[in-house]
Parts: sequence; structure tokens; C-alpha cells
Amino acid sequence: MAGGGSCGVETACHLGMQQKNVTVAEMLDICESDEDSRVREQDYKLMDELGVARMVSTRVVEITETGVILECAGEQFYKPADNIVAAFGYVADNEAYEEFSKVCQDVTVIGDAKEARRLVNAIREGYLIGGNI
Repeated sequence: MAGGGSCGVETACHLGMQQKNVTVAEMLDICESDEDSRVREQDYKLMDELGVARMVSTRVVEITETGVILECAGEQFYKPADNIVAAFGYVADNEAYEEFSKVCQDVTVIGDAKEARRLVNAIREGYLIGGNI
């Protein structure tokens, strides 16, 4: 699993439940840095129970046909893998705003178009904006 955010950890646990051999490579010093510490603690426990390995402070350098080249503490190494799931994170995408602004007077940017965050933020923004229509 390339990426140890919420999506990467949840996917890794799902694969672990299917008896897959899973390793999560996360470039930050903890997995699920975007998650509440209580949720993270529960997820770590589940990962341990399922045998899902965590490699933190580890950056994906290159994905090859037979595995992945990783870097940790300035040292690169190769890890073989049959499959690699990319969960590298997210970036705000507001390209549609420009197009909609050409044909609508009142366009409001919400969710990941505004700022890459969690789903709950987009739902709340949509609720608040919808209430003002």
C-alpha cells in the first residue's frame, strides 16, 4: 500500500481481512495523520491483528513491474510486490469552478475543490450552502 492516510489504512485492513500479505508505506512519521488519535489507535490495533505491516517515514521512489523502490532515512531499498495500491493523498481540484463561473453568477466552491480534506467537511459545507439557496 503506497500511502498510509485514512484511505490507505482502510484499504490495507480490507486486504488483510482477505488474508493478503500487506505492507503500508507512509512518508510521514505516523499513518493516518489526518485521523483522530482514538481512531488511529483502533486502526493500528486492527492492522496488528491482521498482520498488516507499517513502514513510516518511508517514501515511495519508484514503482516497478515487480515491486517498489522505497527510501527511508536516506537509504533506498527494493521491496517485491505482486500488487501495489496507490493511496498517495489528495490535492484540491477546482478546475470546474472556472467553467461554471462563465455561465452562472453565483458559484460557491466547496469540498475538495476548495481544499483537500475529509468527506465530513464537504458534507457540512454542502449542507450550509444548500440552506442558503
